[in-house]
Parts: sequence; structure tokens; C-alpha cells
Amino acid sequence: MKPWTDEQLKKVADELETGMKCYLNRQTGELFAFPDPDQFPDTDAWQQEIDQVEADPNDYREITPMSSRESFRVMEQFIDTIDSPAFRHRLLYALDQTKPFRRFKQLIDESEYRQQWFSFRQSQTIEWLHEQLAPES
Repeated sequence: MKPWTDEQLKKVADELETGMKCYLNRQTGELFAFPDPDQFPDTDAWQQEIDQVEADPNDYREITPMSSRESFRVMEQFIDTIDSPAFRHRLLYALDQTKPFRRFKQLIDESEYRQQWFSFRQSQTIEWLHEQLAPES
């Protein structure tokens, strides 16, 4: 199977970001994405894909989202790119408090760095997916 393009990985990143479960067909390279049937009661629109993955689970490789630890590391790396010392300090403080993900998101959403964060997170996710989807041994 040939390597994935960044465009394909952007699609996977978007699917994971919205909470979808993603599976890669080991033979064809086809991507299947659908809501987790255990968390969402109405998955009728995706039932064909769900049935296909469940019928032959060994034919599919699950693509999992970043762990909380990895996501936290990405936020820390992003903070290093901020040119405003005051805003960097506020973000670092947010990461040191309870509910750091929510606090970080709130600060970013209310800032001029919102689009910069989305771009940075996407590029880091694509890099992470390249590593996760490296050919299996």
C-alpha cells in the first residue's frame, strides 16, 4: 500500500477531531469513518460501514486519536511559538490548572492566535498520523 498524502491525512484528522472512529482497510487502503456505536445511538447512516468492519475485523486497522498526553504535548509545543510573552504566560498558567484542555481552548478561542492554533494542531496531527500509519512489521 502506498503512503498516504497529506490531503488524505487531513481528512483522517478531521474525522478523528469530530469524534469519529476510523479504520483503514489493510488490503485496499480505503478509509472507513463512523460514529462510535457504543456512544451514539443513531448510526443507521453508517450501518453498512460498521457491519463491514465488524464482519472482518482483522482486515482493518483502527486509527486512534492522539492520547491526552500527546495532545497536551502539542499544546505545550504551540505555546513555544507564541510571540507574546504575556499570552504565553496565560496559556502556560492554563495548562497548570484543573481542566487544562478547556482553559487552553477558551483562551485560544478568544485570541488572535485561534487560526494559528488550528493550523499548528493539524500539522502536528498529520505528522503523528504519518508515524501511526507507517507500514506494519
